[in-house]
Amino acid sequence: MRKFSHSHRIFVQSRSVQQLDVRTQRILLPVVGAILCISLGWTLWLIMLTIFPNNTINFVMSTQAFDDGSFWAIIEPPIEVVAVGVTGLAIVMIGHIEGKPGFPGLVALPEDLFDGMERLTFMHLAVLEDLTRLPSFQGLINLRSLTLALLGSLTELPELTHQKTLQTLTLLMAPMVQTLPDLAPVSNTLQQLVILGRGTLCCNGFLDNRCDLSNALCQTDGVLGSPPATCLPVNRSDRLATAATIQMMKKFEASTCIPPSNPPATGTPIIQTYTTEANVLACNGTMYRECSKPTTNQRGICMNALLMPIACNGDDTHIEVRRRQIQQGVGARCNPQYEAWLGCPKR
Repeated sequence: MRKFSHSHRIFVQSRSVQQLDVRTQRILLPVVGAILCISLGWTLWLIMLTIFPNNTINFVMSTQAFDDGSFWAIIEPPIEVVAVGVTGLAIVMIGHIEGKPGFPGLVALPEDLFDGMERLTFMHLAVLEDLTRLPSFQGLINLRSLTLALLGSLTELPELTHQKTLQTLTLLMAPMVQTLPDLAPVSNTLQQLVILGRGTLCCNGFLDNRCDLSNALCQTDGVLGSPPATCLPVNRSDRLATAATIQMMKKFEASTCIPPSNPPATGTPIIQTYTTEANVLACNGTMYRECSKPTTNQRGICMNALLMPIACNGDDTHIEVRRRQIQQGVGARCNPQYEAWLGCPKR
């Protein structure tokens, strides 16, 4: 009798859980469906607005009869601009392309990819480890911020001749880039120049024709696994730093060509080991908690860099950044249960 009662109780509990799951699904599915429909509808609306700007606004505002439909005086964009805009919005509807650390990514981009993108002001290209060259930036005439990060095979940057409004240029962990383009076109607008990580151009003779392969910036890259740098020929007639480029490098010397204080050890590239199962399990999905790297017992901090899973990161810089955020009251609010080791006060 007891056995029957126990089994009956388990059956009732299981049935209750199933009913709860069904009720949850009945609530969540319509909500998710509504969100998807709203997102799709908004994207379709933007496409219509791009193709037929005057007609769309006239329809919404009921102004078709005013000034023969030209009441709003909207200038119809060229067909090339419309095509680029619609293509971009269509891509948003389909999905997006993003590099993933440790996995093969894009190996080439069309040379005319940025042609006609006059309105683009911010560009961030990252985690494309097999990409050797970038398309021309000629069409990016309103670009204000350019970030190139974790491009392990890139060897040079496009000319910046048409970037008259560029304010920020960041080159992060692009160890094979040997030269910089002439920075004269952006010398009056550039407010921030950052070159971090293994920097071949800093020690291969590009800037001063004095190659120093013993410099830490020219050693084997422990992050992406790039080989040691090589010297540029002393008697070369090309790949020379212009006076403007040298001047800008001196102006921003505090944020460029900084040798790593604690260079990562060579061997398996860090980017391939960052999201190992052991590193992820060490954090149990909790941001900023203290952790130990499973293979080295090195102290680390749990975080999710580059949209990757939350994993144990042994970089002391990230620990210091989070500690300063807590001290200055910026960033995400700290949790004393997990961040007391960083100075998070009890509430």
